[in-house]
Amino acid sequence: MSLKHFICIVLASAGSLNLAPFDRAEIPQSETCQWVKDLALPSGGFCQEPWKTPFATGNVRHVRGWDEEPQAWFAEIQWVEHPELIHKVEAKRFTYYNQRANPWIVMGDGNIVTNGCVPTSAAMLSSYYGHEMTPEDWGWHLYGTGNFNGVYGHGGTDLCWYDVAEVIGVQATGIYNEEEMTDALKRGATVALAIYLGSYTHAILATGYYDGKTTVYDPLNGVYTKSIAALFASRSFAPVDVLSGTSVIALE
Repeated sequence: MSLKHFICIVLASAGSLNLAPFDRAEIPQSETCQWVKDLALPSGGFCQEPWKTPFATGNVRHVRGWDEEPQAWFAEIQWVEHPELIHKVEAKRFTYYNQRANPWIVMGDGNIVTNGCVPTSAAMLSSYYGHEMTPEDWGWHLYGTGNFNGVYGHGGTDLCWYDVAEVIGVQATGIYNEEEMTDALKRGATVALAIYLGSYTHAILATGYYDGKTTVYDPLNGVYTKSIAALFASRSFAPVDVLSGTSVIALE
């Protein structure tokens, strides 16, 4: 049984059983082992995998993966992986626009408050890529493509995000499950979603990843953090939101 695969197992009193120190030759090594210098140890340091953290209980003199000179208790250490420390992606900093800021703006057959979540979200996204188009600019552009406030009724469709991607120079790809959404956010993609909001559907942006959560830019409700699982579960299945096959689109 390997030292590396146990957690905090207090074996016995070193004095009563006369246990020898761990044999360094038996300590599992790997290509990712990082040598940490520690002159307080007779070995001069210890091996640590950068993304793992040791946990131990009991009276352990050195929590280092092994103890050269056990004084009271002899413990084995489990190295516990923390994927959230490996996969942390900072959220993009978009210029935030709110649909309620200019309620008089007319877009196609409607106005920005009632129908403008897609063009308002598009304006936030495009601000990151240096395209300073306002929500009104996007509203009229998307109206011209036929995918907003047009033949499909009030509001935008999922096809709008393919129009947006073409303008700002990114690739739009449909997402069909939570794992795909998580992977996209970990890669640094922005994910556009249509979600249910009461009896309506609503467009938002998700960006960044940390510990199963993402940052949401919501053109009605501000900027907040939410779990990816909850967001994906709230995705829209309305026909107008899944013309491409899904209401969740990665943009990268």
